Amino acid sequence: MVAWDRERNRAEAFLTWVPIWARRGWALDLMRRRGDAPAGVMDFLVAKSAEAAKERGDALLSLSLSALAMVENGDRSPTLDKGAPERARAFLMQHLARFYEFQGLFRWKGKFNPSFEDRYLVYADPLALPQIALSLVRAQSAGGIRAYFRRAGRAAVPRQAPAV
Repeated sequence: MVAWDRERNRAEAFLTWVPIWARRGWALDLMRRRGDAPAGVMDFLVAKSAEAAKERGDALLSLSLSALAMVENGDRSPTLDKGAPERARAFLMQHLARFYEFQGLFRWKGKFNPSFEDRYLVYADPLALPQIALSLVRAQSAGGIRAYFRRAGRAAVPRQAPAV
């Protein structure tokens, strides 16, 4: 899905979707917009994608994973429970926020009134968490881990990984 500005003869933003064959639907894969693109252009592209999916008879349109977010009782804001696993998740969210805007992306997706499905991170040992964090960074980065260091000093750009 592309937002094209005819006057400027350029793309302002785009979304790509990947098929979810088993569920007869699509998952948001990648979204990019120009820094000077009109406000709301991504919202517009998601809405147009939803209309197109409905017209085709698709069963599902997923906004994909919101890594490290947790929703309870229908609340649309990430929450933290007590306990070591939740402290570890909170630590990861806080320290990876420089590179990836987890909470902002989660709030943005909430505008579309989605249904949420839990995803779990299962690990055998808390000492595995640094490797898990590195893997999350790699999965969330189109340019690999080095892309984060090139962006040092610049605002983090939300990146979306394919649905798992």
